[in-house]
Amino acid sequence: MLCLVELDMSFNTMTELPKEIGRLTALENLIFVGNQVTKSPEECRNLINLRLLDCRRNNISDISVAYTLPKVEKLYADHNFVHAIHLCIGPCLSVLDVSHNDITLLKCAPTASPQVSHSLTVLDVSYTKLSSLDTVDFSQLPSL
Repeated sequence: MLCLVELDMSFNTMTELPKEIGRLTALENLIFVGNQVTKSPEECRNLINLRLLDCRRNNISDISVAYTLPKVEKLYADHNFVHAIHLCIGPCLSVLDVSHNDITLLKCAPTASPQVSHSLTVLDVSYTKLSSLDTVDFSQLPSL
């Protein structure tokens, strides 16, 4: 099981992910669409090879665990209860869909190193509660 590269647990009635999921360090695709999950366990930080995180249609309010995943390329978190998004999640993130959330804050923190470039090319914040994009420094997102 430690060599598992894709795990799809979609359309069940799960309310939480097991902490043991952090032991699946070879995992590249984690999909748990259409459940009742409220947050990802801290152990998800160990999923260092994860490229796709698809947590659409859950009850998640905080996706900050995804900020620590170095290889995530696509993050689908639409139809949840997310309130704040930090766009500079990681250098590999190219697709971020957080539409249909209660987002009131969208910002991009300055990178710690000028050598870090962000590859975000798709950003979907439709059907959120944003009133302004004043807090976003789009110069930090040259590929968008």
